[in-house]
Amino acid sequence: EEKAQVDQFEPNHRIIILTAAPAPTSTVGDGSTLDDRVWFQQLYDSGLGKYGDDVAVGIHPYSWANPPESVCCHASPGVSGWYEHPVFYFRNNIDDYHSIMLKNGDSNRKMWVTEFGYASYDGLRRSNGGPASLDPNAGAGWENILNQQQQADYVLRTFYLAQKPPYYDYLGPMMLWNLNFGILPGLIDNGREEAGFSLLDIQWNPRPVFNTLAAAPKTTPSPP
Repeated sequence: EEKAQVDQFEPNHRIIILTAAPAPTSTVGDGSTLDDRVWFQQLYDSGLGKYGDDVAVGIHPYSWANPPESVCCHASPGVSGWYEHPVFYFRNNIDDYHSIMLKNGDSNRKMWVTEFGYASYDGLRRSNGGPASLDPNAGAGWENILNQQQQADYVLRTFYLAQKPPYYDYLGPMMLWNLNFGILPGLIDNGREEAGFSLLDIQWNPRPVFNTLAAAPKTTPSPP
C-alpha cells in the first residue's frame, strides 16, 4: 500500500523549494534596510550554490510606474518620479539578480517571480460609490501616474517579455499581485496602496487588467 502511494507521484511530480523573495530596495543610512542585491549575494555566501536546481530563487521585481522594457535611469513619458534608481525597474531587478547568479557560477537555477504587478487608482471607487484616492501619506505616489489601461498593458507586456530570450531561459512561473484587494473597504476606503494593484473593483467588476489577461493567448510558448 505504501509503495502504491509513492508511485502515484512518479515520474512527473517534483517538489521545488523557494527562497524568500527580496523586495527591491537599497541601503538606507540608518541601517533600517539592506540593499536587495547585497542580500541576494548573501544567499550565496551562506551556501545557496551547493543546492541543486530543485531550489529556486523567489524574487519580487516590481517596476513602479516604469514600462517593463525600460531600464534605469531615464524617465518615460508621463513618469515624474521613482525612476532614478535600478530598483525601480523590472528589467534591472532581474538582470542584476541573474548577474549575481552567474558571478557565483550558478547558471541553471530558476528565478520564480512570486510577486509582480503594476498599480493604478484610476477608476477605483470607495464602498460609498465615490471616487477612491490614494492616501497621500502612503508614500506610493507612483500609483497616480498610470491610468488603468496602462496598468493592463504593462502587466501583459511583462508576461510577454519574460517569454522571450534571454529571460525565458532562467525565469520560472510568474505570479501577478493581486486579485481582489480593491474590494476590501478597509483598504480602498482608506486609500491603501495594496488596492491599486487589484484586478477587481469594489463591486467585483473586472478592471481592464483583468479583461486584458483574460483575452490574452493561453498556449504554452515553444522554446526559442
